[in-house]
Amino acid sequence: MKEPDDPFLWKHKDTYLRDFYIPKLNLGCGDRTSHDMINVDLVDGDGVDQVVNLFDLPLPWEPDTFGYIYAGHFLEHVPHSYGGHTELWFPFIENLLRVLKIGGILEVNCPHPLNPEALVFPGHCRLVGLVSFRPWLRSEILHSNQANEVSRCLELIHYDQYRDFKPFLGLEPYHVRKWLHLEVGRLITHRLTFRVLCPHDQVTRDLDEMTVTYCKKCNRILKGL
Repeated sequence: MKEPDDPFLWKHKDTYLRDFYIPKLNLGCGDRTSHDMINVDLVDGDGVDQVVNLFDLPLPWEPDTFGYIYAGHFLEHVPHSYGGHTELWFPFIENLLRVLKIGGILEVNCPHPLNPEALVFPGHCRLVGLVSFRPWLRSEILHSNQANEVSRCLELIHYDQYRDFKPFLGLEPYHVRKWLHLEVGRLITHRLTFRVLCPHDQVTRDLDEMTVTYCKKCNRILKGL
């Protein structure tokens, strides 16, 4: 497979995607496009494959189309109300999960809620964090016995947060600068990586010398380990 132009977009492919390499969707790509993805944006430009208003639901793709969706600095632009929806967040995330394969990956990169510019930046409509996905988290669904009410749920498999720190004089020792950057620096962005699962009870079994997670109700293998 040819390496993408921007490895930042494809950080977790070898670890998590396994058999879900193709196709992949890059939401609201702007100028951050990749040859290995279907790049979608509202405005046409260099590298944009499809011009789509992503807020006009339903999304124009069939169910179980993609194995990976990257939303880089896009979800904070989802408006609260649009096209007759009094709150667009819930139907929009439902549509994203509909077009993702079971076992696929949803990767979100957005401003950290503690970033003071997260809401005041032009075009930002909402704060996005782990709690934003709580209605779809598998642990929450099983705890509330809502497994029969949804067809997709999410499992958080990776989390990163990034800080920005400008040294006072630029003369601090390296280990001091590193500690200040990680512990004191202002939170700028964070990245949440989810695996899409079915919400039902699952079992682990050995199949052809490989350990897999299997759902009896869906009668399908969800992921290999």
